[in-house]
Amino acid sequence: MGVRDSKGIISIFVLWAVFISVLIAIGVGYRATLELKSASYHRDRVVARNLVWNGLNQAFKILEKDSESNGIDSLNDNWCLPFDYQSRDGICHVEIMDEDRKVNINFASDALLKKVFNTEFANSIIDWRDENEESFFDYPFRNGPLKSLYELRYVKGGENLKPEEMDEIKRTFTVYGDDKLNINTVNQEVFDIVMTAYHLDNIKNGLWQIREGGDYFESLNPDYIARLVYGKNFDKLSGDIRNSIQKLNNFFKVSSDYFRIYLVATTNRGIKKEVAVVIKRERGFNILSWKENFWTQ
Repeated sequence: MGVRDSKGIISIFVLWAVFISVLIAIGVGYRATLELKSASYHRDRVVARNLVWNGLNQAFKILEKDSESNGIDSLNDNWCLPFDYQSRDGICHVEIMDEDRKVNINFASDALLKKVFNTEFANSIIDWRDENEESFFDYPFRNGPLKSLYELRYVKGGENLKPEEMDEIKRTFTVYGDDKLNINTVNQEVFDIVMTAYHLDNIKNGLWQIREGGDYFESLNPDYIARLVYGKNFDKLSGDIRNSIQKLNNFFKVSSDYFRIYLVATTNRGIKKEVAVVIKRERGFNILSWKENFWTQ
């Protein structure tokens, strides 16, 4: 082999070495880029999580301040107003809605359930939630309160509930709260359902006119209701009206204890986190439910 051939072979080896080195450098650089992006993404996830918690703490402060006022909750309160928590890292949009404006399906009477649902499905719900081991139907049942409205899809007759039907149910019912609705926050559709189910139609329109005018009820005391709604003393009203007014305390109240807080945090880099939290306002705040979506960009 001549000198020229030896130099050619060496040149080929050198070129291959350079080529392999370049490939290695590209691979290392690509991996470093991926690791950098991953680190940045995880950092933004932490930032979004912090934005959510800061927004939630602001919501707690608003609800706590409200509880120190007059003990009445209405749609005129500050907690009803959406707000944005901003920091140098991003923004968190916050909305608060009380759950006491809805009917707790675990306390709803048979008559109310049968007004909203068909008789067979209503009976299935009643059978599902009661503690009686006997069942009218041949299917598994909880024998206790529903823990989620989505549980209705396991109740006989609810297997094929459509998303829009579930949305309608969620506008009317909840699994949180007690057996009374806040008369100051309940919407008209739910109000009408409850008043009719409990045979209070004779005072329904008069009560709703107060709400429709943007006002609220400070009390459900019969004398107060008589003067506010009818402009008369309670004893001057007819017997059937007095009887219905006296029943209001069985189904309504003027304050709320359970709240659903919606939070949407968006970092400056576009990472988004959406969370829905249900809390009970008592001495402090008790988180009852926490649901969040996937991280999106």
